[in-house]
Amino acid sequence: MTTAQPDGTFQAKISSSPVRVKSDTGGWVDLAPQLGQGSVDGNAGLVPSSSMADIALSDGGSGPMAYLGDRHGAAVRQNWPFGDLPAPVVDGDSATYKDVLPGVDLVQRARPSGIAQVLKVNTREALADPRVAQMRFYLSSDGSTVQASPDGKGLQAVNTQGQVMLQTAAGQWWDSRDPTSSAEGPGGPGLTYPFSLSLGQENGHQTQVLGMDTIVNAPNLAFPVYIDPDWYTDTHSGHYTYTDSAWPTTSYWDGQYTDSTVHVGYLPAAWDYTYGVSHTAHGYYQFNVQPINGKPVLSAWMGLTETWSASCTKTPVSAYVVGAISSSTTYKTEPAHEATLGTQTVAMGYSSACPQGTTGFGVPDAPKGNITKYNTWTVGLAADNETDPLSWKRFSNLATLFITYDSPPNTPSIDYIDHANWVGTPWAAGSKYTTRLSNPTYAVFASDPDDTAGGNLNVTMTIKQGSTVLSSQTVGPGSPAANTVYKWQAGKDLPSDGTYTLEAYATDPYGLKSGTMSFNFSLDKTPPPAPAIKAPVSPTSPGFTPTGGGTDGDDPTGVPGDTKYTFTLQAGDSLGTEGFIYAVHSAAVPAYPSSTPTSPVKCGDRDTYYVVVCADSRTSKDIQIAAVGPTTVLTVWAFDTVGNVSGQQSQAPVTYTFSVEGQAAVPPATVEPLTASGAAVWQNIDVTGGSPAPNNCTGGIPQVDPNNSDGTVSGTALEITASGGRATTARGVVDASHPFSASAWVCPRATTTAQAVLTQMAGPGAPAAQLGLAAGGNAVLTAWTSATTTDPPATSTAPLTANTWSFVSAVYDKVNQQMRITVTTGKTTGTWVIQATGASHVASGTTSAQPAVVVGDSGTVGASQFLGQIYHPLMVQGVLTNKQFNVAGQNFDNDEGVL
Repeated sequence: MTTAQPDGTFQAKISSSPVRVKSDTGGWVDLAPQLGQGSVDGNAGLVPSSSMADIALSDGGSGPMAYLGDRHGAAVRQNWPFGDLPAPVVDGDSATYKDVLPGVDLVQRARPSGIAQVLKVNTREALADPRVAQMRFYLSSDGSTVQASPDGKGLQAVNTQGQVMLQTAAGQWWDSRDPTSSAEGPGGPGLTYPFSLSLGQENGHQTQVLGMDTIVNAPNLAFPVYIDPDWYTDTHSGHYTYTDSAWPTTSYWDGQYTDSTVHVGYLPAAWDYTYGVSHTAHGYYQFNVQPINGKPVLSAWMGLTETWSASCTKTPVSAYVVGAISSSTTYKTEPAHEATLGTQTVAMGYSSACPQGTTGFGVPDAPKGNITKYNTWTVGLAADNETDPLSWKRFSNLATLFITYDSPPNTPSIDYIDHANWVGTPWAAGSKYTTRLSNPTYAVFASDPDDTAGGNLNVTMTIKQGSTVLSSQTVGPGSPAANTVYKWQAGKDLPSDGTYTLEAYATDPYGLKSGTMSFNFSLDKTPPPAPAIKAPVSPTSPGFTPTGGGTDGDDPTGVPGDTKYTFTLQAGDSLGTEGFIYAVHSAAVPAYPSSTPTSPVKCGDRDTYYVVVCADSRTSKDIQIAAVGPTTVLTVWAFDTVGNVSGQQSQAPVTYTFSVEGQAAVPPATVEPLTASGAAVWQNIDVTGGSPAPNNCTGGIPQVDPNNSDGTVSGTALEITASGGRATTARGVVDASHPFSASAWVCPRATTTAQAVLTQMAGPGAPAAQLGLAAGGNAVLTAWTSATTTDPPATSTAPLTANTWSFVSAVYDKVNQQMRITVTTGKTTGTWVIQATGASHVASGTTSAQPAVVVGDSGTVGASQFLGQIYHPLMVQGVLTNKQFNVAGQNFDNDEGVL
């Protein structure tokens, strides 16, 4: 049994004999051999409360005398050969059958893993009865065959695989020379004597034959005499025995020939009333320590009970660590002493003046370290003075080893090194785990097999270059739970490109160390050479003409956002380039920010206008882009496997500038009528100078003549004053899954909540694309990728101001997978904010049968409600240039609709 201690250690309680058994419900219960009525395997009778074997004893009559099963299919039944058995007298674990023969009682006892069967022969006349002198029991077996044991001293039940499942202890007997003798044992010094058991046949039955000649012919008998042949199943994980000089070739393994106690010391010949020989005995206890194999032992103590001593005069007995024992261990084959545990001077169990009691031996440091090195650990007992009769003692067969131990932490393992990638197949021979940072963060997993009960861990990490230590530090304490990450950043940079080693070990609160992780990694700060850009050529781009020495070009017939151009990005070498980062913009992008995309660079990353692609065979990559306006700049960097970027951010990247001068998307000329409802009305506003006047956001003006005598010009704006106000078209305007542009003059009443300005619907209550305001007032263009998900919106850098007119323009550029948005307070477009998009968006139709455009909410009345004024809302299929946005308002006049 192992228990966790409050201080984080564990205590294992290991016994030399069984003390608990698994119950039918799966839990563990104490062994309880007390008998009661019951049945096992269909055999009714007296059964113990809990035992390690299936046991049923006769409750009288003609049925089996005893049944013993090993719970694995093997079983043995015994029958009394001389008629019916009388009803027994039951007392605890014993059933006594009186006068089974004249002057003979049968006493059967349930033991933890077997049955003790004692014939109590009360008189010399009874012993001379031929039935007693030739005693045998009838045998039958299930799932096994009963045969003689190899040493000829007992019987075995062997299964079909040849395994011994059940067996007899070698027979033992004792007489009543000591007044405390009984069917439970010889009492006093505890001397018992052996007799043989053999296999016979009678009337077609196998028989268990008791070798009674030894007993019948023994001198100096004191009656009653007790004759004990036992059956048991060997379920022990630990064992006990002793050796006796009087019987130097006899094994007393697990109590055979004994009263199940362990004898230690010197007994003079005068005390052996039967045979008159002296005895020197040594006791042994074997413990199964395999469950805690390899655990570091912090403390250990062995406790046991002294059940009898020769007097109340204390004499010394010592304990030793000894070599292995087995069922073949005898006085002539005793194991050697390996280390001394200690000495106790004791006398317990002689009388009420010194009753039996517990003693024990602590384990010093030297042998303590070996307890869990092997699967078993054995302790021997010997009297210090083996010529002193008072040294004779008996100990219980149940010794308990109390071991306090702690598991060392698990060897740490690498989690990551900051900004590092594998160059080659991860963990394969020749591959390198490489970082581009001179002072990265190192992260390792550390844990304890005892989990949180083992106490917090500290992890020591060291960086070496060859055998030279560059930095070392201990981090923690931290949780010992599985997969806890410990991080450390060294105090100085790695000196140069090359190979290094990260070592790490964990230490628990008791100073126990894990194994040391050793992980090789490399530093590579050298970027790949700058790439080259190869311009498009026919037939892919028939109208494109490279000019200016191959660094720029022109297409007089192309359309921005629509015409596709295939550029080839070429590596500067064939070894150091993993891929390329490119940006499509209206001007050169001067630097590649280290945080965009998140390092290390990964193929497929997209962030704002940065796109990461892997090279084919580390040589080149074709990309397809479109112009973003009359002038477009393609900016390109190369990067290697660990994320080093050509130019190293501070130098100019490679660029290619090209002009696309053809007609852009068709300028909008149709006003799709809007029908206002709820708290939405059309108002006349001042648009002097081609832009709405900022001070007229909250209402109209009385003049309706577009050429007012005071020089002002009036226009028509949609004003929404309360929730539920909106305006809708009769049909869709754009298919949001294709390139489109949108703009509007917007004057919000407040900028604290999200508000929808223009929403192209994909279906009832399902938006496809939306120009609006985020909470806080920033303008946003949002596109839906499914009914419930959107791309990250393109968001303006600055918020709109409440009660002030702003011109918001936005485009979805499908070819370049960009959404762009800009906000100004004049009628021209400003600096575009770019957001990368996914490859596909929800489609929305442009016929009368398709969903409409909603102005003022997100398609559900009151949802993302806009409050304020909207002037000249525009949506058009295709990408408008800056110039086209600027002049689009000229096609409106005072129409109440979406251009």
